[in-house]
Amino acid sequence: MKCRLVDNPYCDKNFHIEFNSIEEIEQLRDSLSAMSKYIKMCVADGEESPPLIYKINEEKGTKSTKSNKK
Repeated sequence: MKCRLVDNPYCDKNFHIEFNSIEEIEQLRDSLSAMSKYIKMCVADGEESPPLIYKINEEKGTKSTKSNKK
């Protein structure tokens, strides 16, 4: 999976993600669903909502990427 800015590296207006397989799309979907459920649980429990930031970090030592939620 590749995430990049198109045309202008200083502006996120044209951001897009390139997927290598349907499995990568499904992994991203599952990860975002888990993030959404966690935030809803925090709100339901009266806790402060965590930042709504989704980061994709490159794994060290490989060419693939790893999705991390924060």
